[in-house]
This record gives sequence, C-alpha cells and structure tokens, in this order.
Amino acid sequence: MVAALLLLGAAPPAACERDLVLAEGTTIRLLTAERLSSKHAATGDMVALTVAEDVKIDGLVAIPAATPAQGQLTEASGTGGLGAAGRLTLRPLYLRLGETIVRLDGQSRRHGSLPVATAVGMATVSGLFGGRTAEIPSGSPLESAVRRTVTLHVTLRDGC
Repeated sequence: MVAALLLLGAAPPAACERDLVLAEGTTIRLLTAERLSSKHAATGDMVALTVAEDVKIDGLVAIPAATPAQGQLTEASGTGGLGAAGRLTLRPLYLRLGETIVRLDGQSRRHGSLPVATAVGMATVSGLFGGRTAEIPSGSPLESAVRRTVTLHVTLRDGC
C-alpha cells in the first residue's frame, strides 16, 4: 500500500512525537506473566508482569497493553508448622518505555490458595485454611499506581 501511495505521489501519514505527562497516582492494571508458588519462590525473586490494558492520556495511548513490567516478591514463605499457610507478597516495581522508567507502587498478598484481591496500594486475602501453599496463577490481576510523575515521549503513527 505504501508503494502504491508513493507511485501516486501521495506520502504516507507522517508520524510525529508528542510528550504526554503520566501523573503520580495514575492507576496501571497489571497481570502476572508467570505462575508463582510459595513452594518454590523466595523472597527477593523478580517477577515478570505485563500491562493489562492501554493506559491513555488525553485519549492517546501512553502505555500500550502487553508492555512488560517488573515486580518483586517481598515475602515468600512456604507452609509452616502447626498448619500455617504459605504466603506470597508481590510488589510491582517499574515498567520501561524506551529509555524512560516508570516507577510503580502497589502490593498484592496471597495466603494459602485463595483468590487474589486487587486494590491500589495493597491487596490482602487472609487464608481460611492453614497449611496450604500460596499460589498466584499466571494472568492474575494486580493494580499499581505511578509512584512519581513522568513525561513520556510517544510516537503517534496516525498523524499529529
């Protein structure tokens, strides 16, 4: 199609760059990109995350869905004595867009094998049954928030 436009003398739509300000506190919904289990995980393990949906500013996509993000297990303990449930606490750290790093806040905790709850800041689910391994399936939601305002340099492909 581009070749046809060039042959006809028409230029393809110009791409242009624009700065978008991503404000502190902006919610970014994430998904775990791997299965986590208190049986095998260790505190400090890095965890792959992905952005769940486009983040838009002024109607423009600032952060596309599926953008990789990074998190870390701040607590990982297996089942303990006397029927204590395993525990996982996952904290989103950052995502990278080109040369720009967007720092994130938020936390998700999992006790036993109960469903993950999500909230900006901290999400906690208490285990009702002791002695169970804590698991976070791949694709589990985790909400985070932008830690500090950052300017993103984005290329608009559909013209300016």
